[in-house]
Amino acid sequence: MVEEGALNDVSRIFGLHLWPSLPSGTLGGKSGTIMGGEEDFELRIVGRGAHGAMPHLGIDPIVAASAVVMSLQTLVSRETDPLESSVVSVTMFQAGHAYNAIPAEVVLGGTLRAISVKALDMVKQRFVDVVTGVALAHQCSVKNLQFSPDMYPPVLNDPHVWNWLQSPEVGITGSDGITFEGDLPPTFASEDFSFYSTKVPSTFMFLGIGTGSDANAPGYPTNTPLHNAAYNMDEKVLSLGAALHAQLAVKSLEALREPAVTAAGGTPSAEL
Repeated sequence: MVEEGALNDVSRIFGLHLWPSLPSGTLGGKSGTIMGGEEDFELRIVGRGAHGAMPHLGIDPIVAASAVVMSLQTLVSRETDPLESSVVSVTMFQAGHAYNAIPAEVVLGGTLRAISVKALDMVKQRFVDVVTGVALAHQCSVKNLQFSPDMYPPVLNDPHVWNWLQSPEVGITGSDGITFEGDLPPTFASEDFSFYSTKVPSTFMFLGIGTGSDANAPGYPTNTPLHNAAYNMDEKVLSLGAALHAQLAVKSLEALREPAVTAAGGTPSAEL
């Protein structure tokens, strides 16, 4: 959408994500970086197949791939600045189909995450070094190493827009409005909304759906984490989310409207 010009002449953009760890109907977020950058990967570690009873006649890619997985942990524990943050998760390990046969190759897949583009670039480069080096030490080769077509940058909340949406003129907070849960720490979940936030002043918010431990809440429980098979949505917040989008759109149009030309002939200007 960005490449096709969908954001041309757009002055602000807002996004919402349902968030099970927040109480239903509340909002969370923060100014600045709110979600991490992401780079996914897939690769093959190739050895030589053999009978399981004769491992010396083969080159075991399972042992090599296991060593790769363990070595990758040091990218976070020993190579990432403790004041920074990064994540290396191998989430796919596919190998073999028989009990008595050492396979010829292993397929690994997973995700790299970091709180900044610089940190993500560092993790990505060192990921390549570790994978190729450890595989070679086990007499294996790395084939078809692929990363995401587009690296997801971190999601950035514009400080001015973030403060503006909590102001009285917007009217979504206060005694009759939505409860803000305060500034949330950044999460390493990623979002393609990040491509918008690098181009347009924006704010991405988390809309709570969690009923917590209240067993009497409708649809209980709805606080199961994202990407869990037991995930359940609190549908009553859908209308709230739609109303919030509408309110932010209307109030943004009012705030961005050019003021009338002054009697002195001053030139009107739009302010963010």
